[in-house]
Amino acid sequence: ATFIQKQQSLESFIDEIFEDEQRYPLLNFFNVTTFHTSNPLDEFILKIQNLPYADKTYPVTTYLLKRLDDCMNIQYLYSIVVFINYLIEKFNHRIKRTDAISIRIMYYLTQDAERDITRKLFDDFLDAWYALTLEEVRYGCQTFKFKRNLPKEKYAENTSIAMLLLTSSRDETMLLSACLKTIADLQNEIFNYFHNTIETTTRTKRKRVRLQSIRS
Repeated sequence: ATFIQKQQSLESFIDEIFEDEQRYPLLNFFNVTTFHTSNPLDEFILKIQNLPYADKTYPVTTYLLKRLDDCMNIQYLYSIVVFINYLIEKFNHRIKRTDAISIRIMYYLTQDAERDITRKLFDDFLDAWYALTLEEVRYGCQTFKFKRNLPKEKYAENTSIAMLLLTSSRDETMLLSACLKTIADLQNEIFNYFHNTIETTTRTKRKRVRLQSIRS
């Protein structure tokens, strides 16, 4: 069915109220795809690639598909940020830098009074951290190779808490900050592309992530 929303706004696109099946033939693709399709995303990408003027008909979709590998990392941002924010509130300048460097994460997972909460948030963080497919990350003018030298099961016992506290230090502890900045920039690029491509009157304020410093 065709349902044309008179007032075109950001909410219309997000809520999928604005529909025109003749102009957008793939609008209901994932609703009508049957279970015999083993990988509907691959089939959808193939249909988009074979569709004339796809860049004009589905500008945001084609933009995302061209950067799909990078965009997939955005889904892991939430679990990482939740755990980092938890640590920031937990310590809130109450830990010395020397202690943060020497104490391993495992201590807070086994000995700390809030270990049950910490463990749950850490497990979600760890799954997200090792699911990232970034090759390099940037913070300002600095570029870092995104490498995880430890196997996942050894991370907690071999990583200091300092690695998870956002700092302005120009050393390996910058990796997390650079990772968050890179994913946030990618998310902002998508957001800006959407607003530059789809005409809306909605104004959105940009939010910035506050960096946490560890006192020396």
